[in-house]
Amino acid sequence: MPQMQELASMYEAIRPRYPELADQVAIVTGSSRGIGLGIALRLAREGMRVVVNSRSPEAVETAAAALRSFGATVLAVPADVGLTSEVDRLFDTTLQAFGRVDLLINNAADVRRGRFLEIDEALLDAQLAGNIRGPYVCSHRAAEIMRRAGAGNIIHISSVGGLRAHWQGLPYDLTKGAIDA
Repeated sequence: MPQMQELASMYEAIRPRYPELADQVAIVTGSSRGIGLGIALRLAREGMRVVVNSRSPEAVETAAAALRSFGATVLAVPADVGLTSEVDRLFDTTLQAFGRVDLLINNAADVRRGRFLEIDEALLDAQLAGNIRGPYVCSHRAAEIMRRAGAGNIIHISSVGGLRAHWQGLPYDLTKGAIDA
């Protein structure tokens, strides 16, 4: 995670452009660092209520505390999206806190990579769960909520790895190809 001063500078540099997003609720999986944190930062700056998520309770709380220090309304929910029970807890906790879900951004991913003959089935299983099953289960749960509300959006974050397999990019590239499909 960037240093607090750098994060604050980035937050202040964002010019809100979409007032219609104010007070809507966004779940951003994998948002304790990297691209996910950047997305959460932007949505918070637009006035959305943001659910910060990753598998690490410490990382989730650190990112959420940083966003709160800028005045954002943030809920910290550590959960492994590869497990249905944890996805259920993520959505149930969000609904208890905010009563709705307007946006789901499936960003979480296990990005470990290797050469085909060097990876084992444990890595394959972990990435199938987190990178394919997770977005599917999260999307299914979000779609049910959004259908009842009559509105909502789901965004999947992929990678150039989804376009073709790289020399040392498996099984990650395979899972991102599935997201592209």
